[in-house]
Amino acid sequence: MDLVLSLVLIIITFVNLMRQRENIIPYIIVYNVVFDVFNYTFDSTSGIIAIGRAALLYTTAFFFYKKKGFKLRPVNILIFIFLLYTFFLCFFSNDFNESIRTYLRVSSYFIYFDLIYSYYLDKKHDPNKYFKSFSLVLVTYIVYTVAANVFKLGTMYSSKQDSDDSFQTGNIIGDFLLQFSFSVLLIPLIFFYNNDKKYRIFYILCSCITIPLLLVSTRRTSVLIIVAGYIIFLFFYKNKSTAILYSLLFSFAASLFVLNFSDTIVKRFEARADRLEVNSFEAEGRTLEYFVVSDLIFSFKDPLHSLFGKDIYAERGVLKTFYSERHLHTDYGKLLHGTGIIGFLLYILFIYTLVIISFRQRRYKINGDEYALHFSTIIMLIGCKVILSYTGGFHVISYNAMVFGTIGLILAIQKRSHQENLIQNSIIRNQTAQQNETRLHS
Repeated sequence: MDLVLSLVLIIITFVNLMRQRENIIPYIIVYNVVFDVFNYTFDSTSGIIAIGRAALLYTTAFFFYKKKGFKLRPVNILIFIFLLYTFFLCFFSNDFNESIRTYLRVSSYFIYFDLIYSYYLDKKHDPNKYFKSFSLVLVTYIVYTVAANVFKLGTMYSSKQDSDDSFQTGNIIGDFLLQFSFSVLLIPLIFFYNNDKKYRIFYILCSCITIPLLLVSTRRTSVLIIVAGYIIFLFFYKNKSTAILYSLLFSFAASLFVLNFSDTIVKRFEARADRLEVNSFEAEGRTLEYFVVSDLIFSFKDPLHSLFGKDIYAERGVLKTFYSERHLHTDYGKLLHGTGIIGFLLYILFIYTLVIISFRQRRYKINGDEYALHFSTIIMLIGCKVILSYTGGFHVISYNAMVFGTIGLILAIQKRSHQENLIQNSIIRNQTAQQNETRLHS
């Protein structure tokens, strides 16, 4: 049955792809969460689901670039150099299969960034299509969480680490919960482009349900990143009342839930009590990674390793603290060890370029509130990525696709606004010149 349902999902996905072609691009983040649900509900078919997810993105990219053509731009040139560089590094890995498998995951969300950016450069495409997909993401999470508890879905129920009488998330856990956190974080941006009151009420309602669900899952990162994200946003966004209002609303919803379901939360923490020691060791290991990897790379004892990395995305045994097969967890460790100084700098320069390109848009006559919202959102998303780099997740497609897809959309909107302003200014200049010429002749 698991195999049949997974195949049905893939067939439906590709039927929609054949019908919509490049117009499926705004909804890929919805397909990502559905693939996550299937992947962790039907663990035996995870390989098929992974193939279906990759095929969806790369087939969409093929159709889009075939129709529109592929263009290197200042906004994407560094990331495609990074992808080409890391692709060749995979052939020098001691575990090629794992390296190329993770490479395909990482390249997926970077390609999605360029797809979104290129797609929305065309002003006929409405950004609301992309933003509305976030409400579908939240609805999927809420429905699946309810179903997981009613019908005992997900591999968490076979785990001895969680008691069957405690609240479950169907194994949509850890880094995979972050896509729902970001869906809540992006409310100010989403509402800026959607004035439909009914939609706004519906989205806030979904968010107010999602936050308690994240809270009761006892996955600290998914809740703390919402708090950290709004703090960063408030620091940069001049219209602070908007973000404060949402923050208070969500805090109120979370408080009501805690007061009414405190027993459930206690059970969840008791179910995780035996994991606290493991978590503390993992945190210690992540902290050690910064020092161990830095010393390994910047000592230049092995110049080739320092410059070009080693065993990209497939490193094992770098830390001897836990066990010999332990992977590096932090983004810093994985990037610096696997891609070397060259790869690490390419990635950092790409992130820096995104910020600079957005910052420079202030020179052009773009709506002040819109620009402030754009720039604050980009800083917030990148700030959250920096925070999350400690816990890892560089290989996770779902929330990374949201982060980079949203940044790509913002930069595309800014580019469109700049081009429209250039056209309007050109028209005004021509009209002024014609008027002056008419006056001279008269």
